[in-house]
Amino acid sequence: MLPLALKLPDFNEKEEANGFVKEPPQKVTDLPYVFQYAAKFYRQKQAVEKGIKLLKEALEITPNFFHNEMAMCYNDKRRNMQRTPFCRNHHCLLSELIIQYKYHFEKTYENSVSSAIKSQLDFANFCEVIGDSSKADEIYTNLVKLKYTCPESMQKIYLYAGSFELHHKKSESDAINLLLKGLKIDYDSNERKMCQKELENWADGKLCRYQHDGKALGVKALVYQLDGNKSKAIEYFQKALMIDPCNEEYLSALCELCLSIKSQNDD
Repeated sequence: MLPLALKLPDFNEKEEANGFVKEPPQKVTDLPYVFQYAAKFYRQKQAVEKGIKLLKEALEITPNFFHNEMAMCYNDKRRNMQRTPFCRNHHCLLSELIIQYKYHFEKTYENSVSSAIKSQLDFANFCEVIGDSSKADEIYTNLVKLKYTCPESMQKIYLYAGSFELHHKKSESDAINLLLKGLKIDYDSNERKMCQKELENWADGKLCRYQHDGKALGVKALVYQLDGNKSKAIEYFQKALMIDPCNEEYLSALCELCLSIKSQNDD
């Protein structure tokens, strides 16, 4: 019944939806997901405090099950506080929310590294913002090792991890490899476009300072190739090979492109 309640607000049936979550079952061990759905419902209604209260009660009976939803509740509360004017004890309250968010998310992370990918990426990004780079690095390192994940999620992982390597760790080689992996996943998404944009910005910045940067020329060529612009890809692969003539990846790609164009012309 509760999953239905989560859909009802979309049809302006808020009173009916409220009835489903007003008195959730008392036996958390029997229906733990009911409490999770109820907390999510409250978050969607901007009633985060109700969600937190419900989950606190549930955690007393079933430890380690509700931490991800609890972390999301505290994160929503943190974001809301940051958008509102300063109040008395604002910094203390905000610090406490950050502590609670980190605590509950880390509990989630201990239980399953492969669950809640979006939440993990949000938390890693949050760690970057507050300066906890080691925790962000730990999360990204584990996420990029995941297998059997949907294409969009993997693109998002490569985008976030690649941007972290590029802008925070200043590790250009690792960043380019990750962003190219995201771009090479044949799935049209905003994350794929953002991987491409990051790569283009990096390459253009390099070539603006030094027009004979072989790595930047190669990246431009790969981006053009994956974007379907064969003539531009050939042009940049040729430029890259003038600087790095033994690069097997560039040679192979150039031969493939030339054969493809020849085949089209023959037809």
